[in-house]
Amino acid sequence: MKKQFYSLLAISLISMGSFAQMPERILDKSNMREGEHVEYCTTHKKLAELRKDPKMAAMIDGAQAEMQNHAKSKGDNNTTKATVYKIPVVFHIIHNNGTENISKEQVADAVAILNRDYRKLNTDANNVQTPFQGMPTDVEIEFELAKKAPNGACFAGITRTSTALTVAPPDQGWSNPGGLQQVNAVINGNDIYQGVWPHTKYLNIYVAADIGGAAGYTYNPMTNATASASNMYYNGIFILSTYTGSIGTSSVNSSRSLTHEVGHWLNLEHVWGPNNNPGNAASCSDDDGVQDTPMCIGVTSCSLSSNTCNDPVQQPAEIN
Repeated sequence: MKKQFYSLLAISLISMGSFAQMPERILDKSNMREGEHVEYCTTHKKLAELRKDPKMAAMIDGAQAEMQNHAKSKGDNNTTKATVYKIPVVFHIIHNNGTENISKEQVADAVAILNRDYRKLNTDANNVQTPFQGMPTDVEIEFELAKKAPNGACFAGITRTSTALTVAPPDQGWSNPGGLQQVNAVINGNDIYQGVWPHTKYLNIYVAADIGGAAGYTYNPMTNATASASNMYYNGIFILSTYTGSIGTSSVNSSRSLTHEVGHWLNLEHVWGPNNNPGNAASCSDDDGVQDTPMCIGVTSCSLSSNTCNDPVQQPAEIN
């Protein structure tokens, strides 16, 4: 199934093209598009930082091995239609009474875009290069706002937490990232349920004014199901309010960022592998784990003829 996500992750990456007013930070210019003020995705950096701890690295490797074995047992080229999986989503709005306190209509719009993209209802679904024609597929995953909180109380799938931590504090190493403090603020101060929102029951999406200089980030799936704030953090998605949906504080140009981050949450790497160093020949040795995508060197502009390391695209019939 992983190869079915390729066009979603690539198209959503290209679409991250709006401006965001952010606090002054030291940003990695190589991870930004010309004219932007945020790094478009820092998932690869977050994972690299996490891997500095041997126990976390072993956990990540174990989770990846488990998923690869599962994919092989199911068959990579299985096109049989199956159950449409519905994922309950909670949008945790972290705000300081500013414009980042986005409306329920903007949240609903973001969910609609996710469902459009993952069910192949987007009009640009087949706007891919010739070798990939016919590959975009209905992933058969739908997203819906959760209806019940962990304590069984009914709610509308949105929590709101008023705190200055809508601007993420600086990371203090892998064990104390600023995003974890934002998660703790949600757990202790949201308006629906104070406590852990298990990542095994919800896709937790944290919307804030600043998430450390990125438009969005998440981690690849973790297998540890322990109910804790840290596991909420490592299994959730962080996104700027200005990159959520296509209305309100966001725009059409930045509306596919969440599609991109959900791809990571569902275990997709960037198409150039676990880094984003444009022009770095080392990227040609980094696989993204998807058989029908070639080795890619990585770019920061929408270049349809960029260097792909001369690795041929595998057609579906060639995939074992």
